[in-house]
Amino acid sequence: MNFALMRKKLSVLVPLFLYCFVGLSQQKELEVFKKTIIQYNEYGAGKAEEAGHKKQSAEDYRLNIDKSFREFILLKNSDNFEGLKTFEGGVKELTLDNKVTVNIKAFSLNNAPFAVYSFDSFLASDYYVKDVANNKIVYHNNQRVPYVDAIHIIDKKHVLIIEKYGDLGTSRRAFVAKIERKGWTATQAFEGKQLIYRDEMESKSKRQYLTVECDFDTQLNAPKNASNISFDVKTQTISYKTFENQLIPKIVSATWKDGHFIIDDYDVGIHIISFPPVGAP
Repeated sequence: MNFALMRKKLSVLVPLFLYCFVGLSQQKELEVFKKTIIQYNEYGAGKAEEAGHKKQSAEDYRLNIDKSFREFILLKNSDNFEGLKTFEGGVKELTLDNKVTVNIKAFSLNNAPFAVYSFDSFLASDYYVKDVANNKIVYHNNQRVPYVDAIHIIDKKHVLIIEKYGDLGTSRRAFVAKIERKGWTATQAFEGKQLIYRDEMESKSKRQYLTVECDFDTQLNAPKNASNISFDVKTQTISYKTFENQLIPKIVSATWKDGHFIIDDYDVGIHIISFPPVGAP
């Protein structure tokens, strides 16, 4: 018996088998996820009975979606699932039956790999942050916000998450999460004026989000990335631009101190004239 030849064959066949097995597992979990989210959309459209669903509440549907997506996320190499297309900025995307979009975006925090897994559909949108090295979900958004723009380390105990916000993702909002052993927890780390609408503001000693609002109509007439929120890791400074003078934007910033930022929200639409609605004089 030629043991050397057998070892050589096994060295090829075992990795191939494992690759195929992992791929099939990923496919299976994605199919389960797709089925649960499509059922939820049918439920929301009043077609659950017609589609033959078992009777359940909206909360039951959402729990099933959460469970099935988590199972996909935690599969080994799920960020390299066959069928994912890579776009600008390294974002990977997969569309399931033209009804659900899955996005995966990689981040490096203190040289450790993290990834944001998100999905977007008619009724349900969400994102999860995965500690890739430890194969652990450290944060779940659960607020129908599907996309993350950036994640930054503030200090040993805090991270800053910047989200794409609004129906078409043209606004931005940021919040601070505390790093704990069980995962990350959102905190109220901003002080200053909270945006109500346009120039209507309300002073808050504590609030969860810094919001830079820029609705779609305003974005059409605004500079590119007008709603961007930036963070300088070295100086621990968060900032955004205002457009009183559109040619020379003003930088508004705040530095992390005593566990919070003192900075106001902003609506780009205060200074950028959006296109008038159809039929307007």
